[in-house]
Amino acid sequence: MSAKVVHVLSGADWEVYVGRANPRYGLPESPWANPYKIGRSFDGDRAEVLARYEEYVLESFGPDRIWLAFGYPSPVLACWCSPRDGTPLTLEGPASARGEICHAQILLRLAMA
Repeated sequence: MSAKVVHVLSGADWEVYVGRANPRYGLPESPWANPYKIGRSFDGDRAEVLARYEEYVLESFGPDRIWLAFGYPSPVLACWCSPRDGTPLTLEGPASARGEICHAQILLRLAMA
């Protein structure tokens, strides 16, 4: 199995949830959740928020601990950005359901570096 990102509700098997808390589905906030939000009144546009998230992860976990923290050699991460039809996100693509990279793909890139 290769490392990838799937939608939480796609029906695909996954090991690590990387999103914010979602009481409706009984999901607590993940330590890998993006604390930054997109928007003018929030933390910036998508590019700024993802850049801030990458810095946050590296400062919080360190580059050498990211992969080990997942506890799996090739984890399947679950978030809300990937297509709900089960098409997984990888480092090569496709992009998220909105056609853009998501924070879980940043985690994959950092973990595989």
